[in-house]
Amino acid sequence: MIFSTGEAGESVAKDSGRLVDRCTHLSAGQAAIIGGAFIKMGKVESLISAAGHLLDAAESADAAADLWGRAEDLLTEAEVSSGEIESVMEQAGQTDLEARVAFAEASAELEIIGMSPATEPLGLVAEADQTASEVKAEVKTLPPANTRVQQLVTRLQAARTHLADLRRRLPSE
Repeated sequence: MIFSTGEAGESVAKDSGRLVDRCTHLSAGQAAIIGGAFIKMGKVESLISAAGHLLDAAESADAAADLWGRAEDLLTEAEVSSGEIESVMEQAGQTDLEARVAFAEASAELEIIGMSPATEPLGLVAEADQTASEVKAEVKTLPPANTRVQQLVTRLQAARTHLADLRRRLPSE
């Protein structure tokens, strides 16, 4: 096989660099990095899920409180039919249940990663964002053609999208 040096020797360096970039094999160090990145991505996804559940719980609890208040108002109005009162109270009870279920789901997600369910959604979003940034930095050191690296990149992109959605749902202070 004959290799040419190309123009001014640059093409050999460029071709060698492309060949290295396309290599799908991982060194032992890279395999350890990717293993750690997968674990961190699992944490990011759990944090995102828990934050979403906590926001759902808060939204449902607020809606339930409004409905309970409406039911109380209806009870004080003598001219209102009992059917409307029962309907509002049923909606309030269902919304309360949704809040409790969402909180339980958040608690289960947080227990998996060893965190307290008392953590506020803002804190979960911040930690998920920080951990996702760490994963992104680690992924940059790995060969982009590797299938597991591509899986991480896809999961990281999805996580960033979910984080943006959660940030929009966070209450403004």
